[in-house]
Amino acid sequence: MSLVVYLSKEEVPKGMHYIEENDAYFNGFTTLSGTDFEKKVLKEIDKAEIVNEYSVIFIQHREFGAFNIENLCTGTKTLLNVYRHPDRCFNVLECGDNALEFLCDIKEGHIVWEYPFINLLRDDETCDIECRGKHFTNIVEFLDYDWED
Repeated sequence: MSLVVYLSKEEVPKGMHYIEENDAYFNGFTTLSGTDFEKKVLKEIDKAEIVNEYSVIFIQHREFGAFNIENLCTGTKTLLNVYRHPDRCFNVLECGDNALEFLCDIKEGHIVWEYPFINLLRDDETCDIECRGKHFTNIVEFLDYDWED
């Protein structure tokens, strides 16, 4: 399966749960499982390490101990929602470029990405994205595609 991208919430299939409030959904339904993907996202975006399924330590502030995962940024929460709940559709509007780059690493799920744009900083441009019946394996090709045709 691929990461399915919808360019508007109207494209989301009827019957699929669409989540616009990522923080609230994360706080109620998402925990950490300790996968390599989660560790990388936490380290790169929030500069944090997993303590357990509900707690992280912010690397630059170890002296304060563990914090509840509700303290993670919205971009991290959104990515982890998409990763942990591939049967739901999440809006990525509030994600910054640092979070959007990680969409290339998610191989299953559903997102609404109304304005597909990233200031791409990563060297690895591979992805597994499906959008409007087209399959993309290169993020630059997806971002450069003319959706108006």
